[in-house]
Amino acid sequence: MASGFSIKSLVKGAGFTALNEFLGRGRKGGYARTNRFEIMIIPPSGVRGTGSLNLSNPFVDIFAGLSVDGTLRQTIFNCESFAIPGTNLVSAPDTNLYGPEKEVVSGMTFGEITSTFYLSSDLREKRFFDAWQKIAASSEEGGFALGYYNDYVGKIEIFQLDERDDRTYGCELIECFPKTVADLSVNQSISTDIQKLSVTWTYRYWRSIEDQPGTSLGTRIVDSVKNTVTRKLTAQIPSVLRRL
Repeated sequence: MASGFSIKSLVKGAGFTALNEFLGRGRKGGYARTNRFEIMIIPPSGVRGTGSLNLSNPFVDIFAGLSVDGTLRQTIFNCESFAIPGTNLVSAPDTNLYGPEKEVVSGMTFGEITSTFYLSSDLREKRFFDAWQKIAASSEEGGFALGYYNDYVGKIEIFQLDERDDRTYGCELIECFPKTVADLSVNQSISTDIQKLSVTWTYRYWRSIEDQPGTSLGTRIVDSVKNTVTRKLTAQIPSVLRRL
C-alpha cells in the first residue's frame, strides 16, 4: 500500500533544513575568526615616578618618549596574538539552609592574559614593555624604588572584527600592566623565523565597551591612519584639481 509518509524522507528533509540554516547563518553575519582582531594600548602617565626628588625614575621620560615616537603604534600593529578575557565567579556553599546545599556567589576573579608581539630589528617593542615595567619597579638607576599604582596601570582595548574588518565587539582591560615580559631565545642555527616576545598582562577587571553609556566601538586604528594619510595627500592637491 502506498503511503505519503516516509521516515527516510523526513530525516532527509530535516538534514537539508539544518544544512540550509547553518549556511544561512554564515551568509547573514558570518562567524567570528580568530585572526580578525585588533588592540589599542592606552599607556599610563607615570608622571610622579617614584615620588621622591632624590629617587627620580629615569624610565618615566624614556617611556613617555616611546609612547609618542611611533614605538607604541608599531607595537600595536605587531601584536600577533591576544585574548578576549573571561570571568570566573567565586562561589561557596550556603550552609544556613535545611536540605541540599546551594552555591552562592561571593565575588569574581579575572585571569591573566598572555600575548605575543613580533619584534622589530631594534627590539623597540621590548624596550617599550621594559620601560613600562620599570615605572612600576625601577632599576639601579632609580634606586630600585617602587612607583605609584596609578602611574603604572594603563588600559587595553580588544576588538573583534568581521570579514569586512568592521568592529563587532569590544572590551577593555582596566588598570592593566605587563606583569611578565618573557626572555628571548637566540641561537646560531639558520632560521627565517621572526623573533617574538611573550607578554603576560594582569588587570583589575574588564568590561564591555558597548555596555558603557555614551560609548561606541569607534573606528579601526588602521582606518584612522588611512584617513589621516588621505587628508595629507588631498591637502597637497591644488583646489582646482580637487574639484574635478
